[in-house]
Amino acid sequence: MASDLRGHLPRWIGPQYVGRTRDPFIGFTMFLTLALGLGLPYFALGLFTRALKSLPTSGAWMVGVKKAFGFILLALALSFAQPLLGERALV
Repeated sequence: MASDLRGHLPRWIGPQYVGRTRDPFIGFTMFLTLALGLGLPYFALGLFTRALKSLPTSGAWMVGVKKAFGFILLALALSFAQPLLGERALV
C-alpha cells in the first residue's frame, strides 16, 4: 500500500529527504523548525498569561468553526484516499 502512495507524496517530506541527502545540517534544521513551530505558541502563552483573559470564549461561533474545519478535514481525507480509490472514484 505504501508503494502506491510514493508517487503522490511531495519529495521534500522530512525523514525521507534527510535520509536521501544524508546531510545532518538539513535534518537538524528541519526538525528544529518543527520543534519551534510546535513549541513557540505555548511559550508565548506562558510569557503573556494575562493575554489569556482577552481570548474569545467559546459560543455559537465555535460550532460554525468546528463545522467548517470538519468539511475541510473530510475534503483532505477524500483527497488522500483518491490514489487508493482510483481515478474515477471521486469524479
